[in-house]
Amino acid sequence: MTGCLGKANTKGTHTYIPTSPTISQSPLDKGAATPPAQPSPGVSSTPSTPRAGPLFLQIAEPPDETEVSVSPMRVKGVTSPGAIVSVNGELAEVDKNGLFETSIALEDGANYIEVIATNNLGDEVTAIRTVIYTP
Repeated sequence: MTGCLGKANTKGTHTYIPTSPTISQSPLDKGAATPPAQPSPGVSSTPSTPRAGPLFLQIAEPPDETEVSVSPMRVKGVTSPGAIVSVNGELAEVDKNGLFETSIALEDGANYIEVIATNNLGDEVTAIRTVIYTP
């Protein structure tokens, strides 16, 4: 038991006498200012980049198997914030909410539009749309 003194009596049992706890005063208790917290060696105090949720890709325009008579055509969609998007191999600008939009030139006949979203972990999601262009 802490805070007690043990004293053996003549019958072999112990009698415990409570004592006052010992309190020592540190230099900080004497009015010294609290020093600033220091990071442990090897530990960065800079917050790490938060990881986004699962990677996703949704194409809003164009619908698959669309027939059009105008080129260039707008490609529009949404992905995970922070993802990189390419449309037929060309980078598309992605805003902070994950929205992207770009235009592509079409050739006569069937055109395959490949949209790829990639996150900072290297994961990829691909969506393909077929657009038939008849000028």
